Amino acid sequence: MKLLACLAALALCASGQEADLAVVQKISGSVGFYTRDGKFLGAVKVGTHPHEAVLSPDKRLLYVTDNGILWMWEKGEGGNTISIVDVKNRQKVGVIGFGANRRPHGIDFDPKTGNLVATTENPSGLVLVDPAARKVLRTYDVKGEAPHMVLLDPKFEDCLCQQYQYRNPRRRKSGHRRGSDHCDRSRSAGRGVFA
Repeated sequence: MKLLACLAALALCASGQEADLAVVQKISGSVGFYTRDGKFLGAVKVGTHPHEAVLSPDKRLLYVTDNGILWMWEKGEGGNTISIVDVKNRQKVGVIGFGANRRPHGIDFDPKTGNLVATTENPSGLVLVDPAARKVLRTYDVKGEAPHMVLLDPKFEDCLCQQYQYRNPRRRKSGHRRGSDHCDRSRSAGRGVFA
């Protein structure tokens, strides 16, 4: 679902839609809509330097992290919102504010609860979001720097966060298990905790 540097692409599988693909266009601060053969259908302006996106389970809405900084290793306060895009009508329909949690990056949807999880780079953390209420429910300490991507396991009980170390290009995994307030990097195979 997520691709390299300037793009993140998501297949739009809902029937009756002209667009087959939504592409997060980091530099232009938009989501572009395309057909399978590459025909550009239009774009929707979102926040500055969006990084990743996730489609709602019903495929009606696209949630886009408005990071605010072009490259992850650049310093700066960054943005603190998620843009909500109506896929069928190809228009921005809302924003979820993150308050003091800035530079949202990786994002995933929990169809079991209807909530979103997103990593933040400033401060480094994991945020649980109620998209219907458009508010942050809680934040989690990832016990490290620069959380990047986030992925819920298929049972939606664990959440894995990929972290970067700027001085050392090694990647580390951490996560959260339901019912826990913190991250445990010591679990094998990158399994961690999420609540």
